[in-house]
Amino acid sequence: SPELAQVLKVEPGSPALQMQRRYTTSDTEIAQVTVNTHPAARFRHSMTMRRVKG
Repeated sequence: SPELAQVLKVEPGSPALQMQRRYTTSDTEIAQVTVNTHPAARFRHSMTMRRVKG
């Protein structure tokens, strides 16, 4: 949205990564939901995954 672009100090329509996370309690109830938007030019995401035997 133009409003979000203004807050992030980027041009409207610029690419961004939006991450939605759900945090749950030990009995699987949702405790919190967050939505974070990161401008592509100022964010880098990497992940390492390892296979576990068994």
